[in-house]
Amino acid sequence: MKKINTILLFILLSIFSFFHAGCKGGNPFNFIIGKMTKSVEKEQLTVQKDVKEKVGIVPGDLPEKPSEIQAAISEEDSLAILEIALGIERFRYRSGGRRDPFETLFKGKELNVENVKLVGTIWGPKGRFALLKEPGGSGFVVGIGDRIADGRVIDITSSSVTFQISKFGVTSKVTLMLEEKIGKLK
Repeated sequence: MKKINTILLFILLSIFSFFHAGCKGGNPFNFIIGKMTKSVEKEQLTVQKDVKEKVGIVPGDLPEKPSEIQAAISEEDSLAILEIALGIERFRYRSGGRRDPFETLFKGKELNVENVKLVGTIWGPKGRFALLKEPGGSGFVVGIGDRIADGRVIDITSSSVTFQISKFGVTSKVTLMLEEKIGKLK
C-alpha cells in the first residue's frame, strides 16, 4: 500500500510541477513555440531591411506597410526565411576542376575480380599496392583495404594479391598470382 501511495504522490507532484512550470506563459509547449517564432520574426525583420535596401526603399519615402514590404520580397528571400525558420542548412560543393568526391571512382561497370589480371606489385614507404588490368586495357592501382565490387583487398605480396569477396552472404577469398613471363620485354 505504501508503494502505491508513493507512486501516486510522485505522479501528482510531477503533473503539478509540469503545469506550474508553464504558468508564466501558459502551456510549456506554447512557450517554446512562442520563443521559436520570436527568433524567426527577428530574422524576418533583418531580411526585410535587406530587401528594402535592394529595392531602394528609403525610410522616409514610404510608410512601412507589410503589404509593400511583402511585394518587394522575392521568391529567393522567402526561401531564405523558410530555411531560417526550419533550421535548414544548405551545402554547396564547388569542384574548381577537381573530381566530385561523392561520386564513385569506377563509373559504369565495377571492377570485377574474375576479369582482372595482376600486372605487378609495388612496395614502398607508403605501403603495398597492386597493379591490376582489365581486358579492355584499363588499369587500376589498389592498396590493402580498398573496396572492389563485392569485396576488398586483404593482402598484397610480391607475387600475389588476395581479395575477400562477399556474394549473397557467402564470403570467399580469391588470390590473383603474378604471371611471370620469360622472354624479351616489349
